[in-house]
Amino acid sequence: MAITLTLEFSMKIGKQPAFLKLLNGALAATRAFDGCIKVETFAETDGTSVFLLCLLYTSDAADESTLC
Repeated sequence: MAITLTLEFSMKIGKQPAFLKLLNGALAATRAFDGCIKVETFAETDGTSVFLLCLLYTSDAADESTLC
């Protein structure tokens, strides 16, 4: 059974570049976790500074290991 996590991040205008830099480094490590099938990122294009992160894992166990 696959598990999907969806995270939404809102930030102040102008903070997007710093957030993307942090996110790029973290996502490489996240993709390497056991059970990680896919990581996708989405960003609003209307200037609202909202980012959506979707993670797909193979099991609850794999998911729990990334959150601890």
